[in-house]
Amino acid sequence: MCPFELSLELGYSSDVVVCDYNYYFDPRVAFQREDFMDNTNDILLIDEAHNLEDRTRNMYSCELIKEKYYEVYKEIKSVSFLDKDIQKSLKNINSEFVSLKKEFDDTEERKNKLLSEVPSKLLKSLRSFVEKTEKWMNDKKGYNNEKLEELFFESMFFIKLSELYDENFCYYLEKGKTFMVKIFLINTSDILSSILKSAYSSIFFSATLTPLRYYRQILGGNAEEDKLLLLDSPFSIDNFNLFVSGNLSMKYTLRDNNISKICEYIHATINNKLGNYIVFFPSYAYLNKVCDIYETQYDDKIIINSASLQENEQLEILELFYSKRNIVLFTVVGGVFSEGINLPYDMLIGSIVIGTGIPQISFERNLIKDFFDKKYNCGYDFAYKYPGFNKVLQSVGRVIRTEEDRGLALLIDSRLLQQNYLELFPNHWKDYKVIYNENQLNNFLNKFWLEGREV
Repeated sequence: MCPFELSLELGYSSDVVVCDYNYYFDPRVAFQREDFMDNTNDILLIDEAHNLEDRTRNMYSCELIKEKYYEVYKEIKSVSFLDKDIQKSLKNINSEFVSLKKEFDDTEERKNKLLSEVPSKLLKSLRSFVEKTEKWMNDKKGYNNEKLEELFFESMFFIKLSELYDENFCYYLEKGKTFMVKIFLINTSDILSSILKSAYSSIFFSATLTPLRYYRQILGGNAEEDKLLLLDSPFSIDNFNLFVSGNLSMKYTLRDNNISKICEYIHATINNKLGNYIVFFPSYAYLNKVCDIYETQYDDKIIINSASLQENEQLEILELFYSKRNIVLFTVVGGVFSEGINLPYDMLIGSIVIGTGIPQISFERNLIKDFFDKKYNCGYDFAYKYPGFNKVLQSVGRVIRTEEDRGLALLIDSRLLQQNYLELFPNHWKDYKVIYNENQLNNFLNKFWLEGREV
């Protein structure tokens, strides 16, 4: 019995279903059970809705790798009792990959290239492969090949997405150690809107849907029909202080010059009041740079969240936060410790966030930027600024979890004092304090911790 299929069946007879996004939004589920979302009585309560954009983009994108097809072709071409048409279709797919690879000039160093038109010949070869392989999938006649099965499902999904292709999608190529063709969903709004229309109503909620109008747009909302509701934090503002550095920019070209000053701010914060702190860095590379200098200047005990950290090691670190009160963790913004963990009371008394949280510049992020530049003239905001600031909000949000909690956040990046960022600050951040040196920070911290009141 398949647990997945059983859960879908039980969904029909249930009044309340608690599930991951993919059960309702993932096209792999929808394509298999097209009637699963036909119930117009559905009321959707979508928690942590700030994650749905990227999750949807991943659900509706698919990549095919040339080398995987060629590897399977070499494996099966000597299997005499396997349908020769399968072998032939794989060979044709590989030929189409080779043709697409010629889109790159041999002298070009760039790794990615946007296709100006649908790769129709590749799609034709994929359809032939799926058709021929489906017969083998139904009765394998004593021959099993997991890689061939995997290619069958990947090809079928790529074809399904190609049938949805419109201005919100694109095809692009990537060359490196492997050669890849990808169909990529740029704008999630229309896809989500079409899904949500099948439901009676949908309620999105999250502590970090900032700015609300952006999320309404990107999550398939309608400005004329859908309502926005912004609620203040339920926790006392007297229990939280926010500090922002006024003279340290974390622009990529400047950040290395500010490492010593960052170390001073971190040291001052975690030593003014001993307790548990998390320091969030913009990348593992920068974390390591700062850590190398920090350890030469100070004797503070620091736990490093390495890029290779395993799940059991993550749990061990969390256990330290639960049981001890002198833990300082260096990690990255947007990582496993910046969202989805709950450290109430004095399990965490401070967050230090370095940078604006913007995602690393990438080909796909720039595709999003270019799309929304043309559509709304705000591509950078949609591709970088808003997703980045959401990560800052999530990182700071680890500190105050109950009415009894008391703690602080230090934001190290003067760009956050620009008006376009200040407009994004939630109401309980409005009394932020700007700091310019270590002594000023210590004075503010003394008032907050020793006098037990808001600065």
